Amino acid sequence: MRAVFNSKEAATFKPQLVIAYMPPPRMMDNIQPDANATPYFNIFPNPAGNYFNISLKNMEGDANLEIYDLIGKLVMKKIIGNNDIYRIDAENLENGVYLVVVSNGNGVLTKKVLLNKE
Repeated sequence: MRAVFNSKEAATFKPQLVIAYMPPPRMMDNIQPDANATPYFNIFPNPAGNYFNISLKNMEGDANLEIYDLIGKLVMKKIIGNNDIYRIDAENLENGVYLVVVSNGNGVLTKKVLLNKE
C-alpha cells in the first residue's frame, strides 16, 4: 500500500516526503516445499579423505552419479535417489580433484571434490 499526501510542494513540483507503508513478511507455520525449486546437490566433507557424502535435493526421480578424474576418465558410476545422503567410498581413488556429475532427463549438475587422504 502506498500513501501519497497532496501538499503545496507536490503542486509546485518541489521535492516532497513520500511515506510508503509495506507490511512485514508473515511467518508461515506449514511451509510446503516448492515443487519448482531448483535441483542441487552438496558434497561434504570437501576436501575429503577416504569417503565423502552427496546430498541430492529437488531432483525429479533417480539420478545418475558419475565421478571423473581431471583427464576425463570415468572412475565411478551409480544411480542415486532424490532427497537422500549417499556415502561415496573413495578409498580406491588417488588424491586429487574429481568432477562429480549428477544428471537426469531434465539437466546436469557438476561440482568438484578434492581428495586428500593422509
